[in-house]
Amino acid sequence: MLAVTAASALLFSASLAHGHPNKPRLDTNGDGLVDLAEIQAARPDFTVEQFNKADANGDGLLSRDELRAAHGRARFERLDQDGSGGASLEELQSARPGITPELFGRMDANGDGQVSPEEMRAMHQERQHRHAERKAKQPPED
Repeated sequence: MLAVTAASALLFSASLAHGHPNKPRLDTNGDGLVDLAEIQAARPDFTVEQFNKADANGDGLLSRDELRAAHGRARFERLDQDGSGGASLEELQSARPGITPELFGRMDANGDGQVSPEEMRAMHQERQHRHAERKAKQPPED
């Protein structure tokens, strides 16, 4: 669990490291990709195993998309405390006490009592879509 948390923290930083002013820039050579040496310069505890798990295409470099995907996986693994591959209402409530059974029911699209990573992603995308729609309906600021 600690390795997942460390990886998640690093991957969050890395996903924003391509120019976010409040995060260290991991892409130190400016090529738009992050290699193991760049990550380990910032986080010496980051292992080859963690890097390889994030390197989806096996090219030895992490793209922004690979970093974001790895961050999402690490976040979900923290929620899925029993390692079942899905997060129960109790697991989600332990991380986010405000999650109601009604909200959980909307998240659990297939009704199996577990929210899968795909269901979590779909809910997140739906929220982003609703937010964008609300923002588009707002009158422009002067």
